[in-house]
Amino acid sequence: MNIRFFPENLDQYKFFNVDISNKLMNYNKNNLTNFIFYGPKNAGKKTLVFNLLNYIYNTNVLNQTNINNIEIKIGNNTVNIEYKSSPYHFEINLYEYGFYDKNVISDFIHKLLSYDNINVGIFKVIILYQFDKLTENAQLCLKRIIETTSKVGRFICISSNISSLDSALLSRFTLIRVPYPKEALIRKYIKYHLDSNNISYNTSDLNKLMLKKHSIYLLNLELEYVINNKCIKSLMEKDEETVYIKELIRLIEIKDICSILQIRDICYKALLVNINSKKLLTLIFKHYFKKGNLCQDMKKELVSISGIASSKIANIEYDIIVFEYYVLNLKKLLIKYNMI
Repeated sequence: MNIRFFPENLDQYKFFNVDISNKLMNYNKNNLTNFIFYGPKNAGKKTLVFNLLNYIYNTNVLNQTNINNIEIKIGNNTVNIEYKSSPYHFEINLYEYGFYDKNVISDFIHKLLSYDNINVGIFKVIILYQFDKLTENAQLCLKRIIETTSKVGRFICISSNISSLDSALLSRFTLIRVPYPKEALIRKYIKYHLDSNNISYNTSDLNKLMLKKHSIYLLNLELEYVINNKCIKSLMEKDEETVYIKELIRLIEIKDICSILQIRDICYKALLVNINSKKLLTLIFKHYFKKGNLCQDMKKELVSISGIASSKIANIEYDIIVFEYYVLNLKKLLIKYNMI
């Protein structure tokens, strides 16, 4: 059985930052407030957000998350909104919609908060990514919505910095700065897991693992790989590439919608050997486009959804999210043409 040891709640997160964990443990589903988690990329902001939700609701929220989409009318244009949700939260990256971000807030997010949450707890939790990228109009719109929906909803936002955000908007949030864990703490964390699982290592091995010190998620994936394979050495990129593409194709060709976590797990493991989401998309596209049994209409749709995803991946920081949507859209396309 594979070993998994990603921090899943605030107690486990204490290893990285005990002060932040202790502060967040003062909150529960009745007194939850609006948060902005900000700090350098890959410092563990998203991990911390879901640790908080898991702690509050005493469950693994990410395991219950699904991808959804809805169309809204903005002027003469129809915009497809892709978002994720669970019984406990909604999450969306407003930066994907450019100058439409204000409309997405007013026409979509506001409607989510227009009725009470009768399923779980008291508040509807809205997670917003790349919060510092919001336009000025979107920030003003969000400020008004926070004021009018305070009895129903709470916003948890993830941002690289807060310097571009309106001060009046910031006053509606509790600010949590998430720094990189200290290097000595990361080294201690690595040694703890290697020793606990009887993995032999030397200083050179530790230094190799320390190369992932600026990404908690990638560090944990590397440790998971090392422990499950009982060695420090990684596979060659070419071998890994074949393994990951075959696994993604297997997920795509299962008729039932596959778990987001399965797709994400493959993407992050591929990153360990420098295979990014854009490369995975290109390889998946080539695999299906070269198939001899595709009709012309299906080829056109395949090119269309691949082109849209490729464009988004080139311009959006969270490219793995785009790739997840691409995999699910490709699955829908195959089902439409009775390929699976």
